This record gives sequence, structure tokens and C-alpha cells, in this order.
Amino acid sequence: MVFYTYLKNPLILSDTGNSSGYYHFINASGYTQSWGLETFFKFGFYDFVLFAGYTYTDATNTFNGKPQEFTLTPRHSLKGDLLYSLPGQWRIGVDYEYKSSQLLASGQRTPEYWTFGAVAERTIRNFVLFGNVENFTNVRQTNYGSLASGPFNTPQFTEVWAPLDGFVFNAGLKVRL
Repeated sequence: MVFYTYLKNPLILSDTGNSSGYYHFINASGYTQSWGLETFFKFGFYDFVLFAGYTYTDATNTFNGKPQEFTLTPRHSLKGDLLYSLPGQWRIGVDYEYKSSQLLASGQRTPEYWTFGAVAERTIRNFVLFGNVENFTNVRQTNYGSLASGPFNTPQFTEVWAPLDGFVFNAGLKVRL
């Protein structure tokens, strides 16, 4: 899939300019555009299935004739799963996700990162036992720095660009009636 978006005079958040700490939305003179492509593949080999997806995004704001890269938008993203299945018995898989570097409002760039997960299911008659681990490599934005800075009474918060929750595990039982 190929995509293209163009917005003339987009809404932006702007300081009211009177040191009150209040903000409001205004229509910027200029435009925002994004284009890219997204593709997804499924490959099967005996009891294995591989899902693989890739997205390329080029997003810019152009205000006062000056194009600027859109913030918090990775240019490259990968996502996929590798599953092994014995129908009616087992389903085991791993998944992955990659995000390339992103521009922050401060002009700094984030590091690129990968996350990985795993799932296992066992079916016995009408029961399905499952366990799921997300982000087992425990990638968190807080591994790269604090989410807040500044004095207690006027904290400054960083933009969210990576997972905040880190390692997550869940398990359960499904009953088919």
C-alpha cells in the first residue's frame, strides 16, 4: 500500500504568549504532508508461519517555506511474528518490532530500538491454556533517561517515544462451550 496525506493550514498547539502557561490551537500558515508505503507478507512452511511487515514514512511540516521533519514519527518500522502450530494441540510463537530513530521537539533524536515477545498455547479438548510475554527484553524509555525533570513544583515531562511499561506477562485459561 502506498499512502499520501496533505493538510493545508493544519492545527498546531501554540502558547498564548502571555506567560500564563495556557495553550490554544491555531491554524498554521503552511502545510503538513506525509507519504510512504506499507507492506505485509505471510510465508508458510509446513507447521511454521512467518508474518513480516514494513512501513516507511516520510512526514514533514512546512511552515514559512521551511520543511521540518515531523516529530515522534519513525521513518522505518518493522513488525512480525514467527508461529509454530500443531492444530488442536500447540501454538508457539515469537514476535518482534523495530522502530528507527525519531525526532523530538527539542531537535534531539531518539535511539532506535527493538522489542520482542513470545506466546504459547496448549489446547486440551475444550480448554486452552495460554501464556504471553511482551517486551521480554524489557526495553523502556526510562532505560534511556528520566521522564520528568525540573523542580518539583514545575516539572518538565519528556515526550513518549518508546514503551513505558517494559516486561509484561499474562496467562489464562479459555473455555470453549
